[in-house]
Amino acid sequence: MIGLRRIFLIAIGIEVVAAVVPTITTEPSGLDVECKSCPYSLCTNVKAYSKYETNITVSCWTKGQNIAGADGDRIWLGTPDKCYIPQYFLEYNGTAQHDLAYCGEGSSEKFFTTQHAKTRYDTECNINPDYRSDTIKYHPNDEDLTLTCWTKDEDNYYSDIVGNLYWYKTTDNCYSSETGLWRKPDRDSLDNCGPIADLEVNSTYTDELIRINASKPKPKKLSKAEKAAKAAKKGGKGKRYLRGDSIESDYAYCRELPTVNSTIVKVYHLNDTITLQCTIETQDKWEYPENPFWDLTTDFCYVAEDDMWDAPSSYFKFPLCEYFGQKYKNFFEDDVVLH
Repeated sequence: MIGLRRIFLIAIGIEVVAAVVPTITTEPSGLDVECKSCPYSLCTNVKAYSKYETNITVSCWTKGQNIAGADGDRIWLGTPDKCYIPQYFLEYNGTAQHDLAYCGEGSSEKFFTTQHAKTRYDTECNINPDYRSDTIKYHPNDEDLTLTCWTKDEDNYYSDIVGNLYWYKTTDNCYSSETGLWRKPDRDSLDNCGPIADLEVNSTYTDELIRINASKPKPKKLSKAEKAAKAAKKGGKGKRYLRGDSIESDYAYCRELPTVNSTIVKVYHLNDTITLQCTIETQDKWEYPENPFWDLTTDFCYVAEDDMWDAPSSYFKFPLCEYFGQKYKNFFEDDVVLH
């Protein structure tokens, strides 16, 4: 309303001096939003608003991280809670620089804690700290990460990865489970992430901080594993990662490569518990197993799904090993690429 009034006055030839109001009430533009301690995506959250919120008060403006690429802007709006929301995510049609006061010197500063970590297993980095969420990045084992904050939600069943509820936000602007890391991070040296909104993969933070257009590899043709994952999604099957299973056979060989011709690394026995990282489809169909799916365990060897009680590719949207950079064509070919 204020912006329209200014346009009208200018149109009739009256010079307008910027009219500053104490606060403006607005609402999210169809998405859950987070109010951050500084105007950048990696800053911790002070407050989280549901997309159904109708009463968000903003009191000043500042410049921060560019939102939504070339079509976005760098304007963030400050609230009385001393946190910042991207103007892009709010139903606000005015001009903040005219309607509101500047948040002040130092309001554009970027500050957040950091800590080095390294992945122990193939590790998903999800937009929200639970295994159901969309995966933004797939990190192979022994990859360096930079953590920025930690979170733990004891009420969220879907944040439990092999008994561990701790997740860490990284500089890739997504969350990875502590289970996938070599060492327990020093949480005393990291900020808590604060309240977390239920984010969706339909908004972008630029400045090399990607929330959509994740680099998930997409083969030109769907393999059987991908077709199974696609069918699982349509059937409403739950997404899983680092899932526990047990051996159905009297014994099962865990092999260096996903083929019956490969070197045996370890032998599992009936009802042994194993933890699976990802699934891969092999073209080795010369003999048993008839099921072409094999799974990489946390022992870094492959076991045939025919030897398990619950095969991930049949029950879950389990990550494909190729997402983590692994490729496998045939045991007899020279260009096999695996860990």
